[in-house]
Amino acid sequence: MCVSYIDVFQKGLCKETWAFKNPDLQSLSVRLQTTILSARAPATVNMYDRAFRRWKEFALSKHELSYLPANPIHVAVYLQYVLESTRSSSSVDTAFFGIKWAHESAGLVPPTDNPSVIRVREAAKRILGGKRCHRKEPLSIEIIKEIISAADLSNTLQLRNICLYVLCYSGFLDRKRSSVLKEVILRFMMTI
Repeated sequence: MCVSYIDVFQKGLCKETWAFKNPDLQSLSVRLQTTILSARAPATVNMYDRAFRRWKEFALSKHELSYLPANPIHVAVYLQYVLESTRSSSSVDTAFFGIKWAHESAGLVPPTDNPSVIRVREAAKRILGGKRCHRKEPLSIEIIKEIISAADLSNTLQLRNICLYVLCYSGFLDRKRSSVLKEVILRFMMTI
């Protein structure tokens, strides 16, 4: 079991299970921890565990922050740090859900339920996730006509490709573009 798993189970509701004197209850307690960890896929648990450990290291390095249970404003500040240092909204998501997972696994109220913390996560998506650079423009009817005029329509492979382009462009017999489509389909039919 990783160090952060021990943190999670020693500081939350499960801390009461460490005090059991009865061997049967102690055994059930250990299996309970395994069951709680099994609620998510192993890869997900490992990802959340790494994210929680990064949060813990950050909190401990600042000496003013509590990491478990965490204060929502401390988590919001940490998410701001992740936002600025990684420039990745997915890194903010991973940090957010890692902290949420640890608190829920410990039976604590997650600081990620706080509206300010949620807004930092939403803002990260908006700030970093919404950019789409170099978006391609769709083909115009003029470009399709140039491709058709430059193609050797007696070549079956080229004719097939032209048919695919025109079908995709025309939206399967769009009335405005159907004349070009009809011409290509007729030429194709004549070669068969």
